[in-house]
Amino acid sequence: MEAYANFFMLLFVLCAVRAIYTIIGRIFKPEFFAEKLVIVLGSVGVALGVILISRAFLPFYGHPFARLVFFLALSVLMLLMNFSLGRRKKYSMNELDAMNGREFEIACAEILKANGFTNVEITQSTRDYGVDILARFNGEDYAIQCKCYSRKLDNAPVQEVVGGLAYYGCERGAVLTNSFFTEAAENLALANGIELWDRDTLEELCRKAREKRI
Repeated sequence: MEAYANFFMLLFVLCAVRAIYTIIGRIFKPEFFAEKLVIVLGSVGVALGVILISRAFLPFYGHPFARLVFFLALSVLMLLMNFSLGRRKKYSMNELDAMNGREFEIACAEILKANGFTNVEITQSTRDYGVDILARFNGEDYAIQCKCYSRKLDNAPVQEVVGGLAYYGCERGAVLTNSFFTEAAENLALANGIELWDRDTLEELCRKAREKRI
C-alpha cells in the first residue's frame, strides 16, 4: 500500500511540474487575453481543489490507505489539468473569417504547430518587416505572412514576404490566407519562389489539425 502511495505521490509531483511549466509558457507567450484568463482561473480552481482535498485527508494522512487515495486523487486532478492545457483549439473556417488580423496570426500559428511546424514564433505586431510568423518545417526556416481578407490578395503580401526573407534569414517564404490570390500575385510569387497557401490550403491544414490530438 505504501509503495502505491509513493508512486502516485511521484506522479502528482511530475504532473504538477509539467502543468506549472505549461502555464508559465502560455501566460508569457502571445495568446488571446481570454485564453490567458481561462488558464489563470483554471489554475486557481485546481489550486483550491488541491487545498480542499488536502484538508479533507489531512486527519487521516498517517494511514497508508488514506495516503494512497490522497495522492491518487491529486494525480487524477493534475492529469486532467495537463490534458486540458495540452489541447489546442479546433478552428473552423467561419471562425477564422471573423477574426481580426492579430487573432488570425495566432490561430495560424496554432494550426501550423498542429501540422508539424516547429519553432513557431509570432513576430511583433509593429515593424515585423512583412513577416507575421517564423517557423521551421522539414529542416527549412519559413517566413510567413498571414492575411485575413474577404477579397482576393494582390501583389502586396508577396512583396512583403520577399522583403522579410532576407531580414529574418529564412530559406522559404509563404503567404497564408483565408481567401485567394489574384493572377498577378501568383505570377509574382512564382517568380520569387514564394509559396501561396490559399483558402483551400488553410482548410486542409485545419482538417489535418482536427485529426490529430488537439
